[in-house]
Amino acid sequence: MANSRYKVPITKSAPTDQKFGGITILEAKLYCLESPPSLGKYAIMLLQQRIILENGVLILLQDVLYADIWKAAVLNLIYLLWRARNDSIFERITFSLNNIKRRILVVVKDVAGLSRNSMANNCFELQIVAALGVPTKARLLPRIQSCTWALPWFQKVKIICGVAVIGLPGKAGIGAVARNHCGEVLRVFIKGINTKTLFFSECEAIIGTLYWAIQNNWNNIWI
Repeated sequence: MANSRYKVPITKSAPTDQKFGGITILEAKLYCLESPPSLGKYAIMLLQQRIILENGVLILLQDVLYADIWKAAVLNLIYLLWRARNDSIFERITFSLNNIKRRILVVVKDVAGLSRNSMANNCFELQIVAALGVPTKARLLPRIQSCTWALPWFQKVKIICGVAVIGLPGKAGIGAVARNHCGEVLRVFIKGINTKTLFFSECEAIIGTLYWAIQNNWNNIWI
């Protein structure tokens, strides 16, 4: 194995003991190293582009249903290619692409049913689930609750800030509302902060609101 032409780097972003459809990443790498150069190189290319690289698609799809489906499909493709190679050499069994496709679709349906992630309601993602033959998994409905907050003292301004995050991490935004003692809205502040975790977004909301208050010449601030 040490003299193999193709080696897959193991990074911290992809635990080798994590299973997708019954196959771990470490097992898939071993199958690649034992397979013929053409199949091994192709399988490793898929694994590097979608599973291993920290700046790859895995980061963009880690909170959606298709991340689990993709990982299961790629890892089982590597395994099935390795098995097809061994069957062809040692058992003289004819290589069948349709059989590999059928077995991958079975794994995809199993993973889609077990996944806790959801999908977006758009034409592109609906076409994907229709082509794969897996059930749709819509996101949970947002829970919107009304709330009230006490007004500030006379000639004081009270600022309430909040944050919203889609995913963990995911796209986030912060906002703040400033009201006087009469309940009148004086200022409203909103800002998008790209992909962040919930904790980082809350810290960003507090710091951003304080900076926004100073810009409005509200220098006497109580936190």
